[in-house]
Amino acid sequence: LFRVARLLRVLGMLPHYRALAAATINLIPHLIRIGGVIVVVFLSFALVGVETMGTPPLRSDDVRLRGTYYDDQLFYSHQFNDIGSALIVLFTLVTLGDTGDPVMDALIIHTDSKWVRTFFGLFFVIGTVALMNVVVAAIVDRFVEETRRQLLRTAAESAVAAAAAAEAAGGDSGGGG
Repeated sequence: LFRVARLLRVLGMLPHYRALAAATINLIPHLIRIGGVIVVVFLSFALVGVETMGTPPLRSDDVRLRGTYYDDQLFYSHQFNDIGSALIVLFTLVTLGDTGDPVMDALIIHTDSKWVRTFFGLFFVIGTVALMNVVVAAIVDRFVEETRRQLLRTAAESAVAAAAAAEAAGGDSGGGG
């Protein structure tokens, strides 16, 4: 623990790492707000999924699922029976795991509805593409903003040092003549 603290102190002395540390600290309030939006989106989709695709649950003895990838890989824990399992399915979809298509296909067979594909497509666009782009944009924005602040601070310090050096040089030459 002390070695990590020492490493962080040493890295804090370097200008680029100082900007990174400050950007990370400034990013926390933004990520909390974005995290709130992500929770609302996930819970909304989970609730819709549980209400529309949750009952009756997918079972291994369902003849219609025999021979599907869903059945072969035993993805029976990936379904919309309750909020918890729905959130796991949605998280797997956001992380682009390989269970999205098999779960979608099994739910289409199970519910006899083509709206399942629309549900998964909408979640992909909103949950994966839009929200993850917002997270990445917030991280990049904070880092760029902090880097800009560090550059302005460095330029101001250089200007002050140059002015002090010029004043010191001017004071020495003026007193000798």
